[in-house]
Amino acid sequence: MGDWVGRKEAARLLGVTVRTLSLWTRQGLLAPRFIGNRKEQHYRVTDLQMLRLARSDKSTDIWHVKALALQALSAAKTAELRLQEVFEHLGLDIPPLARDTASVQALYAEAGEVPTPEQLLDPVWVRFWGGAFFGVDETYLELVGLTETEDEPWRRFMSFANEVLRTALRPGGHVEEAVRASDTLRLAYRYFQGGKQHLWYTGYMYCRRSFGRRIADVAFDGSHSAVEELMAILH
Repeated sequence: MGDWVGRKEAARLLGVTVRTLSLWTRQGLLAPRFIGNRKEQHYRVTDLQMLRLARSDKSTDIWHVKALALQALSAAKTAELRLQEVFEHLGLDIPPLARDTASVQALYAEAGEVPTPEQLLDPVWVRFWGGAFFGVDETYLELVGLTETEDEPWRRFMSFANEVLRTALRPGGHVEEAVRASDTLRLAYRYFQGGKQHLWYTGYMYCRRSFGRRIADVAFDGSHSAVEELMAILH
């Protein structure tokens, strides 16, 4: 199964019983995937390692936030995998982000432009940006920071994502009507929203690592606290 293991092996890696594993799954701390003809639950090894590390890290003062963060990341990754499977079934491909300097600069520049009505109605364009947001990790943000001499490399991407959704889903707008009328476009925007949520999580963790928890909480607060935003991602 590669990076995925069954319930018994997952429990062994965590050092808990299968019953405890099931409890944590119901609580949302882990996001299993149903694999095989019998559709049995399998768990991503990296998720198990992160959860075990979070439980054993006595230096942290926010175990519950780390658990929520892990849950958010797992949920986002699981949603990404499921949507990618749908796109692959439809014969659609979403390539990974290129990380050479020219490509990083080009994507960052494009995120600074105002999306056109034609782009907002193009499911291929919407899917591309959803995949791009899923592909943005902390290392990618570091590349942006280096190439653009930018202290807050997540901010332009987040502003761009918010502007796209604000325009596309404005009640009564022609784009919103098109989204409601088209399954393909609606699925593309669902993928985009999932990518945007993953981007928010990545940006928050990057900011927190770079500037500390207090600054990160202020930068990503808005009308919600960091914990509330993570909960919103999950539900």
